[in-house]
This record gives sequence, C-alpha cells and structure tokens, in this order.
Amino acid sequence: MKKPVVVGCGNMGSAVIEAMIQQGLYRAEAFTIVEKYENSYLRKLADQKAVILDEIEHLEGGLEFVIVAVKPQDSASVLEQLALKTNPGTLLLSIMAGISIAEMETLVPGVQVIRCMPNTPCSLQQGMSVYCGNPAVTSESFELAQTVLDAMGRAFQVKDEIMIDSATAISGSGPAYVFYLAEALKEGASKLGFSDEQAD
Repeated sequence: MKKPVVVGCGNMGSAVIEAMIQQGLYRAEAFTIVEKYENSYLRKLADQKAVILDEIEHLEGGLEFVIVAVKPQDSASVLEQLALKTNPGTLLLSIMAGISIAEMETLVPGVQVIRCMPNTPCSLQQGMSVYCGNPAVTSESFELAQTVLDAMGRAFQVKDEIMIDSATAISGSGPAYVFYLAEALKEGASKLGFSDEQAD
C-alpha cells in the first residue's frame, strides 16, 4: 500500500494512526507524521521508528498518500503548503470538519481528494465514517480509503458530498446526546439512592 503521511496528530489523527497499526495495515515505522506540538503519543511513535516532523516544509516531494487531520481554521495554510509536495497521483484523505472537496481542490489542484467524516467512537475503533471523493479518485484509492476507515470501525461511501454534512449531524453530533442521556440516567440513579458503582 501507499506510504502514509499524516498531517496533524491530535485526537483524530492519532486515532486513525493507531487504528491502522492495531489492524495491521502498517507498522509504526511506515508513518511520517507532521505535528508541531509534542505529545505522549508522538513520543511513543518516535520510539517505534516513525518519522516525526514539526513542519510540512521538511517533507519530501512527490507524496503518495496524505491524511490531513488538522483543525479547520488551519486548513488553508496547511493545504497551500502541501500543494508544493504533491503530484497528480497523490491521494489526499481529509478528516477536517467542514472543509469541502471544492475548497481542497482549489488549494491543492490536480490531486485525488477524499473527504470523510469520522465520529468520536473511532478513537475506540468502534466508529462510523462516511466519505466521498472527487472525479480524480481511482478505484484503487477508494479501496485504500475504505480499508483505512474500516480500521476505525465501519465506513461507507456516498455519492453526494452533502451527505457528509448530514452524517456530521447524525453520527458526529449524535453520540454526544447519547452520552448526555447516559449521564442523566446515572445522576437520576444516584438521586434515588444507588451507589456510584451501581449507577454506572
């Protein structure tokens, strides 16, 4: 499979890396990770021989497969820098919330773009991801994206990008309401006299 570069190693970036390692898709040393802020997970990956960089400019050109997991407000500068490191065969897999395929195509023209929306349970490899791509995406790249996203739980492809925004409302925000309900039930049980252990 194509060698992965991950830009952004916060909650979602680390979740997708860990899922790929745990599912045996890649070993840690296969990854090149760009993250400006040090954290314990990065140190663990460095110990396992992953390449850790603090700036995109330090990447070599001709990237094959880039997973972008940065905050939406950082997307423009990140994508503009990546445009200097990609070629028409590059697969760009975005897990940035709210950044459209058209926006990415403008900033990184001529590449294969797949946009996906994973949800929080992906960090436990129990998530649900919805994704779609631009016309440049090959069947091989769609298969790679499916494999990577399935490592975090389950994933399915949609034809219309608007469905990703719909999925954000349901599977992205929905679990928060379930957690809120669970917390309310626990609080109610405590008020009725059950111990913390029993309420859990």
